[in-house]
Amino acid sequence: MIKVMQHQADFIQSNYRHTGLVGGFGSGKTKAGIDKTIVKKLMMPNVDVAYYMPTYPLIKGVAFPNFTNALTEYGIPFKLHETDKNITTPFGNIILRSMDNPDLMVGYEVGYSLVDEADVLPKQKMTKVMVNVLARNRAFYQGNNNATDFVSTPEGFKFLYDFFIKKASTNKLLIKAKTADNPFLPAGYIESLEDEYTPEELKAYLEGEFINLTS
Repeated sequence: MIKVMQHQADFIQSNYRHTGLVGGFGSGKTKAGIDKTIVKKLMMPNVDVAYYMPTYPLIKGVAFPNFTNALTEYGIPFKLHETDKNITTPFGNIILRSMDNPDLMVGYEVGYSLVDEADVLPKQKMTKVMVNVLARNRAFYQGNNNATDFVSTPEGFKFLYDFFIKKASTNKLLIKAKTADNPFLPAGYIESLEDEYTPEELKAYLEGEFINLTS
């Protein structure tokens, strides 16, 4: 049995058009994003899904090993194509793309999209990325709402604050998670962060709160 924390389960099970999981460091955001992407892939055989990260090094260093571990854990056969940034499974493809050049996000269609660390990018650039993500997220599957979801650490009042708070709607759900919600972190991890960050930064990086980090 795959064990998940409550906020991860809430995120994975959400059927909103847009669900965001915003949390502190080590709160299990990327794990939840990868698990939900795989669940969506299983729910839509032969319809591709997409997973986005800010840069290719993050795809290579974070997404590749995490998808490899998760698919292996679930017993799903797969082949990782690092050059094409693509994972093939018997149920279809998981397409991995970086967001550093939005103009290159062309030539594919998917039925579900997951954006990891949306707040790393400047707000204006992430807004452009979002337009392209939604344009690609149009593959049809009966009963599917072509959701685009987000997992991220909050980085001040940037894209996710605007998207989920200032432009809140009945199609959107925001879930918050604290670092302390993760019982699997090593001893002393939270204390090490408390030694290095300001009280304002700890609100964001431990509590998962939107807060002004520029003053």
